[in-house]
Amino acid sequence: MESKEIIDILYKKFDNAIEVSINDEILDLCKKFASAVNPTTRYDDCGQNDMDKRYIDNLIGKISEFAVYGILNSIGKESNFEVNRPDINIYKGKKKSWKSDLSIAATDNEINMAVKSQTLSQALKYSFSGTFQAASFRRDAALDNSNEIIFLCLVDDSSDYKKILVLPPKKISDIKMSDPKLPKFRGIKICYYAKENFEQEVIVDWLNKFGVKKLDKIL
Repeated sequence: MESKEIIDILYKKFDNAIEVSINDEILDLCKKFASAVNPTTRYDDCGQNDMDKRYIDNLIGKISEFAVYGILNSIGKESNFEVNRPDINIYKGKKKSWKSDLSIAATDNEINMAVKSQTLSQALKYSFSGTFQAASFRRDAALDNSNEIIFLCLVDDSSDYKKILVLPPKKISDIKMSDPKLPKFRGIKICYYAKENFEQEVIVDWLNKFGVKKLDKIL
């Protein structure tokens, strides 16, 4: 199946936010991954030198990848295409993998997908968004691939990270990007804000169903 046909299927079958519940086995796998990968990553040049914060970022990132994978895998089984499983290998130094979070092998080329995630508590502080590294010294590969498909996820950290809201896919070239709320990250990061890329009425409905309070803060 060619990439255009697969993408059309994704947009048609995944046109609303989907709530995903992660089971204990996957959660434990993600926690072990986050603990193992934490010492191998350094983001001091991007102002991320807090080990606890990096652990949470790695944890919710991998949880969200599994949440998106579960949705796409289900669609793929119905539509006859396969999605690669999230990578849980630990790479060090030059062996680190910078490939896309998820991908689908179409007959004409590979469909690359990036998963961006945020905890509910952080969303209440800074607005629901996904962050891309955008500095000259550290840059998300997705920013240079206009065909990359992006998924934005909200992880409820009050539920031990087991509940995830996954927003519908968007091609990165269709996403409006804005500066981060925190001035210290401007110029080195760029953000995909939910409120700037989905109709207000629609996203409020999604967040209400997810059980989010204080919508004025998250949006």
